[in-house]
Amino acid sequence: MPTEKSKHLSKKKSRYATTFNKSKNCYHAKETTMTASQPIELSIDRNQILNALRLMTGILETSQVLPILGFIKLTLRQHNELTLTTTDGETKMSSQLNTLASNIETLDIAVPGKKFTDICKQLPNDGPITMAFSAPWVTIRQQDVSFKLQTLNTESFPDINIDEQNITTASIPERELQKLMQKTVFSMGQQDIRLYLNGVHMSINSDKISATATDGHRLSFQHSQQENRSQFEFIMPRKVVLELNKQLKQQTDELADIGYSNLLTIKTKDFTLTTSTLKGQYPDCTRFQEGIYEHSANINVEALKRALQRASILSHDKFKAVKITLSDNELIITAYNQEQENIHEKIALTYQGPNTTLGFNINYIMDILSNVASETIDIQFTEANKNVLFSEPNQKSQSSYIVMPLVV
Repeated sequence: MPTEKSKHLSKKKSRYATTFNKSKNCYHAKETTMTASQPIELSIDRNQILNALRLMTGILETSQVLPILGFIKLTLRQHNELTLTTTDGETKMSSQLNTLASNIETLDIAVPGKKFTDICKQLPNDGPITMAFSAPWVTIRQQDVSFKLQTLNTESFPDINIDEQNITTASIPERELQKLMQKTVFSMGQQDIRLYLNGVHMSINSDKISATATDGHRLSFQHSQQENRSQFEFIMPRKVVLELNKQLKQQTDELADIGYSNLLTIKTKDFTLTTSTLKGQYPDCTRFQEGIYEHSANINVEALKRALQRASILSHDKFKAVKITLSDNELIITAYNQEQENIHEKIALTYQGPNTTLGFNINYIMDILSNVASETIDIQFTEANKNVLFSEPNQKSQSSYIVMPLVV
């Protein structure tokens, strides 16, 4: 005769959790048990969840060692608030959206990130999406379309939490933070052995927030006038800078909150990003920006950009070098390639000084010109083999760019 305990167990059904298999060095799913109940159902606006998933894709991993990093965690703590979270082990991105839930007050489950995103993109219309959870499955429905996905328990989902007790905070308009990223992102190092160069150095003072990036060959500096009670600095990793440059809004005055203690957190209306920072002593680059340059020229940005685009056609495939010769109110652009083909072009500029020839990587100059808002740009230098300062007229203190010349 079955006991009360056996009757109770017979009403349970399995769900999946992840455990680490040391012999195979990977995570796998195993069955656990949960009490049988009615399926958990959520109704979510398709556009809302697509916007949230767009924030997740840059952080989502496809790790073979830790498959859970390829999943998005869905957490419901109140009937109308669903949190989506993804992590690569060092950076966590989360976003909240409103939903209608039935048969549940809490939910904590992980769904395959790429599959879930692709499904939501391919649903037939912008109407609401219904998600029904019955472990270890989730069924995603809209009209006559239905997808059934396997889920995982979130016990092994990495958690990244900032030390709230020792946090230092500052606020900046979201559009200003996006501008700091945009104006410096292209000067970051890429897989540099000096790890601290593979990111952007942020300095927060009482009257301004500054961003600096350099790869050792060029330097970008940008600051925003902001009053803050706190003073702190950190080096933001390259992956995080690239993600913020994409996700931050350019046309909003809503504030973004920056918090720093053991980790860095950036919180906007749409998302919360938490990440580790790069360690190391970032070089003091202010001496380049504040240096005295003996000669100065001013040239139209669009004219110089178009001339460099033409020069790049016949520049060296590997070095992309271009030679710029300045004389009285005239600039000559010359480029050669390995087949000895060449281009010469003259354009007008405002310059009174000695004839000087400077060599540059075309891509470095094009990156600068693509981020200049003014019609003209100032070029300041002392000698042909020393650093050259590019800045917008009357905006030197706000944004400036340093490029080391090439020997051509």
